[in-house]
Amino acid sequence: MLKTKTSAVLSLALVFVSGGLVGVLAHRAYIVRAASVNPESNHKLSSADWRKHVLAEMRTKLKLGDGQTQQLNGIFDEMDAQVRDLRAKRDSQNQALQNDLVVKINGMLRPDQRELYKQYREEREKERQRRKMQGPPGGPGGPPPGPPPPETK
Repeated sequence: MLKTKTSAVLSLALVFVSGGLVGVLAHRAYIVRAASVNPESNHKLSSADWRKHVLAEMRTKLKLGDGQTQQLNGIFDEMDAQVRDLRAKRDSQNQALQNDLVVKINGMLRPDQRELYKQYREEREKERQRRKMQGPPGGPGGPPPGPPPPETK
């Protein structure tokens, strides 16, 4: 009788342990497969890395010569300069809009509220700087935060 009880307990323990091992291995295989489906989605390339990748890919697939590669580099340089100019123009326009918003909001506030609004904007700016240091969820290059929402009463 003792032998059958011991045998039953050992059998149950063996089944339990083997089930746990199968579960762990299945989970691990699922995680590895899910991570390898799209390895590029886990990180965003920097502009320099993107450029190297595209240049190498185009050079191989289009069978570009050295002169064409230099021309393509020149085109990329020109595009980079245009993008920088566009971003600078957009940033200055955004700043002008932000300044206009602050002036309009200050114009509608009572004098005692203006100081509170100034403190509010300083808090928002500190929070924006903190988020900027951490980086956006999508990595560098994410959309910049918009102007603070108007205060509601």
